Amino acid sequence: MPKFNSVAYRHANRFVTAVIGLGITLTSAVAAGSTCNGVKVDLTKSRKETYAPLVAAAMNNKIKPARVQFSAIMESGDWSAAYISSPESDNGVMFFQSVAGKKHFREVWGGWAEPSERPELVAWAKKLGAPADLAKCLPRPLRTMNDYFSGASGHLASVATLSDTNWWSEMSIRKRLLRLVLALFVVVLGTGAFAQSPSSERVDSDTGVLSAASENPHDLKTILDQLAQPDEENRQPLEELLEPANTNSPRDTIVSFVKLTQRYYDLLRQNAYTAEDDAELQHLYDEMQWFFDLRDVAPSLRQDVAVSSAVYLREVIDRIGLPQVDQIPDRKQMLAAIGEGDPPAWKIGNSPLVITRIDEGPNQGKYVFSAETLESVEDLFWQLRSFPYRSSAAENFYEASFLTPRPTLQAWSDSLPAWMHKGFLGQTIWQWMAMVLLFAIAALLIWLLSSVLKQISRNAQPLLRNAILLLVPLFVVVESYVLYDLLGDKIFITGLVFQTAVYIIYGMALVAGVVFIFSLGTVLIELVASTKRAKHRPSDMHLLILGIRVASIVAIIVVVLQGMYLMGFSLATILAGAGVTGLAIALAAQNTLRNIFGSLMLLLDKPFKVGQRIKIKGYEGVVEDIGMRSTRLRLLSGHLVSIPNENLAGLDIENVDMRPAIQRTINLPLPYDTALEKVQRAITILHEILSVSGSAVTTTGDRPSPQGKPLGREDRTLQHSNEAINHPEHPPRVFFNEINPDSLNIIVTYWYSPPDHYAYLDHCQMINHEIIRRFREEGL
Repeated sequence: MPKFNSVAYRHANRFVTAVIGLGITLTSAVAAGSTCNGVKVDLTKSRKETYAPLVAAAMNNKIKPARVQFSAIMESGDWSAAYISSPESDNGVMFFQSVAGKKHFREVWGGWAEPSERPELVAWAKKLGAPADLAKCLPRPLRTMNDYFSGASGHLASVATLSDTNWWSEMSIRKRLLRLVLALFVVVLGTGAFAQSPSSERVDSDTGVLSAASENPHDLKTILDQLAQPDEENRQPLEELLEPANTNSPRDTIVSFVKLTQRYYDLLRQNAYTAEDDAELQHLYDEMQWFFDLRDVAPSLRQDVAVSSAVYLREVIDRIGLPQVDQIPDRKQMLAAIGEGDPPAWKIGNSPLVITRIDEGPNQGKYVFSAETLESVEDLFWQLRSFPYRSSAAENFYEASFLTPRPTLQAWSDSLPAWMHKGFLGQTIWQWMAMVLLFAIAALLIWLLSSVLKQISRNAQPLLRNAILLLVPLFVVVESYVLYDLLGDKIFITGLVFQTAVYIIYGMALVAGVVFIFSLGTVLIELVASTKRAKHRPSDMHLLILGIRVASIVAIIVVVLQGMYLMGFSLATILAGAGVTGLAIALAAQNTLRNIFGSLMLLLDKPFKVGQRIKIKGYEGVVEDIGMRSTRLRLLSGHLVSIPNENLAGLDIENVDMRPAIQRTINLPLPYDTALEKVQRAITILHEILSVSGSAVTTTGDRPSPQGKPLGREDRTLQHSNEAINHPEHPPRVFFNEINPDSLNIIVTYWYSPPDHYAYLDHCQMINHEIIRRFREEGL
C-alpha cells in the first residue's frame, strides 16, 4: 500500500506539473499570438515538402531535399522565411520572395538568432525587403539542447519555443479555450489511469534514478557516474581533436586559423608521435582545407595545397602582423557593411591577403582566404622571408613543415652530412635523392615482376598466361598507393614537388587501371570462348564477347574521367572535349561504326550461325566467322570471301542449312507417239522406284560410295533406302503433267530429309540409275 501511495503521489505530482506547464504554454501562446497576426506559421508536411527542394536548390543541390530539417516556416504576402538545418550545413534562416507565382531564394542569415541579435535580424530582414510583420514574427529557436535536460528550466524553454512558433496565432479565442479544455481533460484521464494501474517503475532510494523493474539501477547509476566524471587527463587532446575550423566571420577565421596552425607547428616540433598525435594531425589536415577557397584545385591535391598554403600564410602573418582582434570585423559588422553596399571581403592591412565570403557550394556563407590569396601566398613568403618575426610562436614554420621528415626518419636524417640538409625547391637534398630512389625502385620492381611472370607462364595456355599477367597492372596500382604514402607521409615531400609527384603517381595508377580493365576483358573473352557453350552456340558467344568488350570500354572511360578529375581537370571541360573528340572520331570512322552496328544487328537477329551454309550476293558457302567489321564466308570452291557487316545486314540472305528438306524436281520427256499404256506404265515404275519397297536396286559401273570410296566389283549391288524421301507430310509425287509439241512430259517431285547435301547427291545418283535401267527394260 505505501508503494501504491508513493506511485500515486508521483503521478499526482506529474499531473500538477503538467497542468502548470500547459497553462503557461497556452497563456504564453495566446499572449504571443498578437505579434504574428497575418503571418502563416503552420509547420505542415505539405509546406515542408514545398520548401525542401527550394532550400536544396539554393544550396546548389549539395544536399538532398529529404535531409533538410525545418524548425519554422513563416509566410507573409510574397515573402517567406524558413528556419532550416541539415547534416551538411550550419543552421540558418533562408528568405524567399514569390515573383510571378514562383518562389526565389533571396538571402540567408547564418546561424540561430541569439536574443541579443533579434533587433539586428529584424532590421536586416526589413532592409532586405521583407514585410514588417514577418520580420517581427521571426522565432528564436534554441541554440543547444542543454535546456532540455535541466528540469523546470527545460519546461520553460519548451514553453518559450512553443510560444515563439505561434502555430495557433490565427485561432479565435473560442478555439483556443476549447483546446485548453480538451487538453486538461486528456491530462486528467491520463493521470487517473496511471494512478489506478500498478507501476513497473521504481525509484532507487540512494540515487533517485527512475528505472524499470527489470533493469539494474546500480549498473545504470555507474554508467551515468562514469560519463559525468571529468576526464582531465584526456580533456585537452579531445578538445583539440574535435575542434573544427571556425570561418563564420573574418575574425573567427583569423582566430581559428592562428590557433590550428599553432597546434600544427607544435606537433611538428615534437620528437615522437603517438597514435593520438597522428589522429590529430589528420584532423588538422582536414580542417585546414576549410580556410581556403579550393574550388579550382584538383581534389587529389586539396589537402596538400591547403596545408602548404597554411604554412606560407602563417609565416607571412607572423612577419606583417594583424590588427587588434576587436578591429577585425565579426559577422555582425560584415553583414552591416554588406548591407551598405560594400563587397563581402576583408583585407589584412595593405597586404594582398583577402578573406572573402563564399556564396555557393559546401562553404556557402563562410569567410575563407580567397583563391587569389592562395595563388600569391607562396611568392609573398619568399619576398618577406628575410623580414624579422613579429611573433616567434611559430618560428621557422617553413623548415619544420617542408624540410623536416616525420619522427620515424628524424634520427636517421639527423645523421646525414650537412650538405644533404640543404634546401632546393622546397626539399632537402636527401629528400630529392630518396624520392628519385623510390621511383627507380618502383620501376625496377615492375620490370622484375613482369619478367618473372612472363618466364613462369611461357609454356602455359594463352588463357592462363594472360590471367597471370593481370598481376602486373594490379601491382602497379598497389605500388602507386604505397609510393604516395611514402613520399607524403614518411619522407614528407611537400609543395609543388609533391604535387608533381602526385601527378606522376596518379598517371601510373590510371594507365595501370586502364591496362588491367582491358586485359581483364580479354581474359574473360578467352574464358568464354573456351567453354562448350561457345562451340554449340557461337552466335550467342559472339554477342557475349561484344558485350564484354563494350563493358570494358565503358569502364575504361569512367576510370579515365574519374582519374582526370582527381588530377585537377575540369569534368565539364573533359566531357566537352570528349564530345568534340567523339564527334570527330565518329565522322572519321563512320564506316567502321556502321559495320559494328551491322554486326550487332546480325548477332541479335541471327539470320545465320557460324558453320551454316548460306547464299548471299551471288556467293554460296559456309560461314566461318562473324567479326566486328565483316563476316567471312568459305565458298564451295574453297575461296574465302569477307563481306562488310554494314552491307550484309541489308541484303537478302538465303540460309541453305535452315531448310527442313532438299526438294528435287525431275522432268522425264517421252516420245510424242508413246502409247498411253506405256505412259501409265512409266508412272507406275517411277512410283515403285521411289517407294520404300523399291530400295533394293542393282547398280553397275564403278560409281563412288556414299563415303566417297570407289566400289569394288563384288559391291555392285547395293541396298539404298528411300525412307529419306517418304514422309507422311511430303510423299513423292509423280504426274503426267504436260503434252508438248514434240514430247509427253512426266514430272517427279520429292523431298529429301534430313538435308544432307552429299547424301542427297548419292541418293539422286541411285534414283537416276534405277530410272534408266527400268525404262530400258520396258522399252521406254
